[in-house]
Amino acid sequence: MPYSLDELKVLLRQRIGEPESGTFTAATTYSDPASTRDELRDYINRAQKKVAEDTIGQGHALLTGRRKLMVEPNVYEYSLPSDFISVLNLSHFHQDIFHRLTQHPLSHLQNNFNPLSTASVYTHYDVYGQTASVIAEGTSMEESVTGVALYDRLGTFTTDGITVNVDQLYNLTDDSIGTITAITDATRLAIAGGMTGGKTNSIQTGDRYQVQSGSEYLQILHTYPPVSAGQIETTVDETLSTTTTSQFATFTTGDQGQQVLYAIDCFLTSDDKPSYICKLTDDEGTGPSDPDHDIARASIPSPIDQTQGHTITTGAYNQAIFEYGITLTANTTYRVFLFDDDAANIPFISTGNFTKFKVRAYTGMEYLDMYYAKYPKLYDANFTGNTEVPDYGVEALLTYAEMMCYQKMYGGRSAMSREAQADYEIQIQRVKSQAGLRNQNRTTVVGDVIAGIHSRTPSFKNVPITTKLPLG
Repeated sequence: MPYSLDELKVLLRQRIGEPESGTFTAATTYSDPASTRDELRDYINRAQKKVAEDTIGQGHALLTGRRKLMVEPNVYEYSLPSDFISVLNLSHFHQDIFHRLTQHPLSHLQNNFNPLSTASVYTHYDVYGQTASVIAEGTSMEESVTGVALYDRLGTFTTDGITVNVDQLYNLTDDSIGTITAITDATRLAIAGGMTGGKTNSIQTGDRYQVQSGSEYLQILHTYPPVSAGQIETTVDETLSTTTTSQFATFTTGDQGQQVLYAIDCFLTSDDKPSYICKLTDDEGTGPSDPDHDIARASIPSPIDQTQGHTITTGAYNQAIFEYGITLTANTTYRVFLFDDDAANIPFISTGNFTKFKVRAYTGMEYLDMYYAKYPKLYDANFTGNTEVPDYGVEALLTYAEMMCYQKMYGGRSAMSREAQADYEIQIQRVKSQAGLRNQNRTTVVGDVIAGIHSRTPSFKNVPITTKLPLG
């Protein structure tokens, strides 16, 4: 049966003999000059985490989670969930087939590393390092050369849970970072100390940014080799484009769920300019000098194409690749603008009912499928329900919490706490044994039992293990 916090507290108090005043109060709380804590809840939480860590086996764990990570081209680092402990199984789902990744040390993965790889699937991975969790992200819609302010008309900063003087603004385009010193309103952040560590340490119109936590850090999944492209869908083709004008084209997303923009393919009839800018706005965007409605910008040729020496192709589609994925909302209208390097508008070409551009996006058809050992949900003021630890792990949980209680009761380590710790080690082995039996391939077990019997091998697989089986 699942155990609630109150039930776990009752069981724990029974184990330690229901101590009187001076140990744990009847309310199981105590006060000190700095804070008030629920002491037994704290011990139970620490015990839950310890049991989850100590019961990880080969390919299985007491508590498991599953996460799907959308695959994007030239991306080889992914942040992991906050409850992550270790990878149990990792596969790349590509073209309707699962490809299992094997773990390899990061130092080996980065030997002769090529970020411009043209591989189709990931083959190896490693978990190494930490990164800040992302609180908010978007696109700057105003220039701030001194790097002391950010404006995003689509921002929701007042409700994002940003902590002033702790959380940081990271300019993904410039690679600079600064500490947020004030939330001016829902659309503006102040960075009084400026930006540091980047190319220009400024914030320009169209720069991609993230608001990163200054107190919560996530582990990083490194994948190898970087893939040239995930499974990209043409979510808006020539027939789905709704209008075109001399200045912009318009398209409306359907209701197929989340899309992450990869590229907009624009048809170019000439290459008299060395580069062009493709801009995505909301349905009120008007031109290059209207940052209030900008969502993202990308160049033609793309930075990757420029690195590889590719140029513009005339009389054909040219891709404007958006370096950082932009989430396209379902059933929403967007505008697409095209400018040359002098900010002069390039009209879209119409032929009959067709506008000459396409929108290509990720729709979750290709992903990393990860099963991982996880920490349990911890009790706090917002969660007082049943523990995620299964019944066969509760005894180990209580034994570890008992050990911590004895350490307080007897002023540090004692014979009682050492005895509880020894009992905990025994319980952990029992939990591992249970977990191993629950996760073992039953056919393999039968095969082990009847090995060498040959003619007496049963004709049915996955049969129960009983004393009636031939044992030799």
